[in-house]
Amino acid sequence: MKISKALLPRKLKEFILRILEIKKEASSKSFDLYYHLRFSFKEHNLKDDQAQFKYYLTKHYHIVEKGLALPEPRLGFGQPKIADIIEKAQRYESLFGSDELTASIRKTLKEYIAFNSAQNFELPIQFENLLSEFIQQGNTGNSGGLKDKKKNTSSTLTLDEYKDFAIGRTSVRNFSEEPVSIDLLYKAADIAKNAPSVCNRQGWKIHCYSDKNTIINLLSYQNGNAGFTHTINKLLIVTADVKAFTNFESNQAFIDGGLFSMNLLLAIHAAGLGACCLNTCYPSSKEKEVKTAAAIPDNERLIMMIAVGNLKNDFSVAYSPRNPTEQIFVPH
Repeated sequence: MKISKALLPRKLKEFILRILEIKKEASSKSFDLYYHLRFSFKEHNLKDDQAQFKYYLTKHYHIVEKGLALPEPRLGFGQPKIADIIEKAQRYESLFGSDELTASIRKTLKEYIAFNSAQNFELPIQFENLLSEFIQQGNTGNSGGLKDKKKNTSSTLTLDEYKDFAIGRTSVRNFSEEPVSIDLLYKAADIAKNAPSVCNRQGWKIHCYSDKNTIINLLSYQNGNAGFTHTINKLLIVTADVKAFTNFESNQAFIDGGLFSMNLLLAIHAAGLGACCLNTCYPSSKEKEVKTAAAIPDNERLIMMIAVGNLKNDFSVAYSPRNPTEQIFVPH
């Protein structure tokens, strides 16, 4: 016999609801683990998947770049790792051909040789031959290795100037009817890609939607856009490619995706546009539905949606107070 919920004691109803919440949370964490194990690259069992190969090589040649950028690089450092990079890069080129990635690797290794030579350090002849032969097998790129910087030109803004800019960015929920230029969003993305990421792997993606019916459909899965859905001109969905990450990095997809999203929001703000972050805190079943509706590959995880529109001449925004700085800044 079915028991009505209304007849259950309050404490028992609360207990049942809590058990259901725990079950949903556990299912969500299992979903995270499943995707990480399915798509992340394995350091000691690298598959012939171009994306995984690219992220693996980026991780490891960036370690050489970081070694060269230290205050006092160790002479002849990283020889076993560099030999592995060369072996994997040659395998990559045999499968997928030469590209900007392998050109950047060659430039980095060329600078590695130059650094040791400038210090009159003789690399083992067999290892030096391995380096030289690999470098000669292809082109060196314009990026990779080191880039010289100067203190007086490393920033073009004072802290007070940046404060005015950063505080000026707010979540906008009331856009004008003027359409947003795709080219302008492309330029914002081009700037946003300079966000930091684990070992410079840059595992983020932006999916941009312009069709009004598609936007309405995708936002029907999201609970934070009620009342201004019809004013949104462009919808961005930021994702993270799970293939960019490896052991113990399942959370890194969301960290890198969040860093990129903030850079993107600031670039959109600099472009004179309005934007509003919309969370994608979905159970696994709904995330699958959203990715299907949005034509997003299965190996990408949803980070957030961003509603974008042109600004009205006058508009209002939510003005909640920020927590006092002394509550968040903890000196030790």
